[in-house]
Amino acid sequence: MKRETAEGVTLLSLTGAIVLTGFAPKVLAENTFLDAFVSHEIMAFLIVILTITLASVGSIHLTMTETLQRMVPDKEARERVEKGAAADFRAEINSSAWYLFWAFVVCAASLVVKGQWHNDYVKSAVHGLAITVVILNLLILRDLYKTIFVMASTSPPSNNGKP
Repeated sequence: MKRETAEGVTLLSLTGAIVLTGFAPKVLAENTFLDAFVSHEIMAFLIVILTITLASVGSIHLTMTETLQRMVPDKEARERVEKGAAADFRAEINSSAWYLFWAFVVCAASLVVKGQWHNDYVKSAVHGLAITVVILNLLILRDLYKTIFVMASTSPPSNNGKP
């Protein structure tokens, strides 16, 4: 998924949460599922996604390094590839991991806010933010796994130690 699409979906979700919080806070504030889920439960959910994603990012980096070493045996040529397209690709993957980390931090902070102030507007805003964080997490997870599947299907066959 293109980054612009993921950002658009996330922005649309956040906008919807803001509108609902401003004009009909009870819709999100009194939702029993959200009330139960936006607690330690969402933190457990997000930490699982964050852990899986960080492992996946590491796997992508290792696969890229191995593939480049296999396909570009010349060290200088490999360094040029690394400084070019590979560096951009690695930066994109790393930024996805950082988005997930900061979304986790924002969700944790919003739970503290929810616990401190007990009114419909605060609950609605925190629930809306939690929905947005979950959507962002799922979009990034989808994007990373799509990347892994593409890499796995297009990686050249191993030479099994033969020159």
